[in-house]
Amino acid sequence: MPYVNCPCGLTYDVSLKEGACPKCGATPAGSSAQADAKIRFACACGAKLSAANRFVGRSIECPACSAATAVPPQSTVAETARAAPTARRMSGAGAAPCPPSRPDGWRSTARWSLFVALIPLGIFVFSGEDDRKDRTQRTLKNHPEIEKKLQGKKLTPDNVLPLLPGRRLEGAALPRDTKAHWVLALIAALVFWEFILIVQPMGNSTSRQLWAVGIFTGTIGILMLLIVQVAAFLSTIVGGVGCFFVLFAVVLKFIAYSYAAALDPANGFLASMFGFTFGVGLCEELSKALPLFWHFRRSGTLDARGAVVWGLASGIGFGVSEGISYCHSFYNGIDTGGVYVVRFISCVSLHAIWSATAALFIWRRQADLQGLEKWYHWFPTIFRTLGLSMLFHGFYDTCLKKDLGVAALASAMLSFALFFWLYDRACREERTLRRTPVLAEA
Repeated sequence: MPYVNCPCGLTYDVSLKEGACPKCGATPAGSSAQADAKIRFACACGAKLSAANRFVGRSIECPACSAATAVPPQSTVAETARAAPTARRMSGAGAAPCPPSRPDGWRSTARWSLFVALIPLGIFVFSGEDDRKDRTQRTLKNHPEIEKKLQGKKLTPDNVLPLLPGRRLEGAALPRDTKAHWVLALIAALVFWEFILIVQPMGNSTSRQLWAVGIFTGTIGILMLLIVQVAAFLSTIVGGVGCFFVLFAVVLKFIAYSYAAALDPANGFLASMFGFTFGVGLCEELSKALPLFWHFRRSGTLDARGAVVWGLASGIGFGVSEGISYCHSFYNGIDTGGVYVVRFISCVSLHAIWSATAALFIWRRQADLQGLEKWYHWFPTIFRTLGLSMLFHGFYDTCLKKDLGVAALASAMLSFALFFWLYDRACREERTLRRTPVLAEA
């Protein structure tokens, strides 16, 4: 019988009690029992793992997030367990760790239900043109006192609507000075929010992050967009900039001329599309992508699914905020209820899809983002990551400008289909990158 001398002072038969010392329970070095002993440790995502001692130094695949995790020696397990939660943190102090990526399951099919959001747009396109002009003429004909009260002043919505009964045109859904569109915006935000939480796979993102991203884009992002638009307009009338600001002024002038090309009714389809793509598309998609650029520039802990829901949340925040602005400026007192439904459902979903598509490209190029050294290196990166979303955004807006409703609907459907294809490809790519030959043992 083989005997060993235990450090506790006892000499015992190693074949007894699976090789463990009967007195202190220690396992002799080199024994098969030690090789098969379990080491319990934590993945960087926070999941608890275990592996046999013989796998020390090798990598196993975490069943929660699919990341390759090295099996540490038993002596360093306590240190690793303490350090693991901080490995997935965002760079700021006090940031919470991201949870492990959850499997898709039934959500991989249910997420296609987002296509339902395009139904209001389809109904609006095929139901015929809005009779706004006819309703305006009927309203003025039924209320001839309006023109007398204005005494030759220009008939604008702000002049006419306050004088009408109910402060609205015939057939308009809401009065001019209502706040009801805020309720519609809240309902839309909650519906899309629940869709993300229940249906859309969230990866390793958290609900708190999504709230922060959506609120940021819907407030600060919109404000930054307005500042850029005002600065671009001023750049066309203010000259004499210094050499240091020459490039910045050129960019602003380019944006200003793009907006002008988009809004000029005399421009043809190509000129208008150029304006909508490099003016509206560039500025709006960039404002929605700011949280993702910030995250992947600093830490890059999000997986592909997490990046997508950040993009969806940012697009929803932007779309809802834009809808509030449009209702206040253009719809209230003038348009029928269908316009509100399209704005707060179909348009919000389109903004979400375009920003989620950009999120996938940002996720794929996160190494490039972290390697940027000069400020002018951002320009090609921005166009590489946002280019496709800008193109679809510009084409959709141009079709609406030219009253090509069917083409606009087709581009919206293609935007959805292309996003889902890119999403599936990114998930497969992520699984391939993380796959290792050794699997974690239960």
